[in-house]
Amino acid sequence: MHKLVFDTSALISLEVANLMKKTSEIFGVFIPKKVHEELKEIANYEDVHGKAANRILKIKRIEIREVREISRHLIYVDEGEAEALELAKEIEADYLICDDYESFWYLSENFEKTVFSVFVVRCLCEKGIISREMGWNFIEMIRERRTWGDNIIYRTAKTLWGREERRER
Repeated sequence: MHKLVFDTSALISLEVANLMKKTSEIFGVFIPKKVHEELKEIANYEDVHGKAANRILKIKRIEIREVREISRHLIYVDEGEAEALELAKEIEADYLICDDYESFWYLSENFEKTVFSVFVVRCLCEKGIISREMGWNFIEMIRERRTWGDNIIYRTAKTLWGREERRER
């Protein structure tokens, strides 16, 4: 079973489309304590993100881990991403899932298998858990609920689904 470590933003992205329970049944899902704390804070809100955080906190298959050393990363990323990075290294995760695109570049320089949450949706399609069409519908739902617009995460999804715009040369 592949081991995935998540930051808070990626968890919320997948759960606004109700995909975290399914994800935790297919993959080993790990989060650091700080991400768990951030989820509890978000869960205090009554919006779509707060409701998603509440559902995530109820999933029994998500394993919460404490990490050893994070201080050297804190000048580049926040504590949740720093702990997620260290946890990914400590457990030799298959992937680090991060939707904080400002932190993404630092994380990917320090853990080469860092990907956006849309990669997980695509994996669910590849494993036959959901169809490609259903996967794309989930991406569009996440895009709307997370107000992504045409950001790098959405553009990455378009590439994964072969929907990138072809430019004439």
